[in-house]
Amino acid sequence: MKILVTGATGLIGSQLLETLVTSGHEDIRILTRNKDRYLKTSDFPLEVFEWNPDEKYIEDGALEGVDYIIHLAGESVAEGRWSKSKKEKILNSRIDGTQKLIDEIKKLEKPPKKFLCSSAIGIYGNRDEESLNSESELGIGFFSRSL
Repeated sequence: MKILVTGATGLIGSQLLETLVTSGHEDIRILTRNKDRYLKTSDFPLEVFEWNPDEKYIEDGALEGVDYIIHLAGESVAEGRWSKSKKEKILNSRIDGTQKLIDEIKKLEKPPKKFLCSSAIGIYGNRDEESLNSESELGIGFFSRSL
């Protein structure tokens, strides 16, 4: 099973990679904006492809033969003040990256079996101990209105 992960250098993605690798998954590749930096700093010998969703670019062959895509990439919500510009970057990074992946998947002779896309749990708002799922009502705030 070949798994492709975007957002692999982020908070969730880096933990996911570690879990996948230590669980014995060997056929993992990632999409990253800076391939050279990843290769110099990573502890895991993975297949690495470059992409730039802002420029609608994915390195050739990145999605070929992939069974599962886990898409976690997007502008960090933890860094910086949420100005109008920052909110625009957060929103556009998720829309543009996801759209580029979908466009590339449509071109494949054999598309992936599954495409998991996760952006943030903020869409449901803070509900304390309430158990939430995809049928739960949206919360209040930026993510609830935007995504």
